[in-house]
Amino acid sequence: FPVTIVGRNIDKQAHQFFYHLYSVAGLRAELQEAGFAITALSPESLLPEWMITQHDLLGKLDEALLPLLPAALGYGVRAVAVPT
Repeated sequence: FPVTIVGRNIDKQAHQFFYHLYSVAGLRAELQEAGFAITALSPESLLPEWMITQHDLLGKLDEALLPLLPAALGYGVRAVAVPT
């Protein structure tokens, strides 16, 4: 997969982050291949970050719906993994 680097300004300092799109199955497989086991998997958000941080009502709606939906329906996926 090609690597995309995304820039963000945090506290007036430029930061660069690697960005990669995964399906839940692809993330699970890549972590397993790297020697990790997923202990938790959830949607990180349902809407883009800029929407939930700029619109209070959308942020509250996003937060309320997160526990009800599987990770695959998230705009982003949060995975917690431990070495096997």
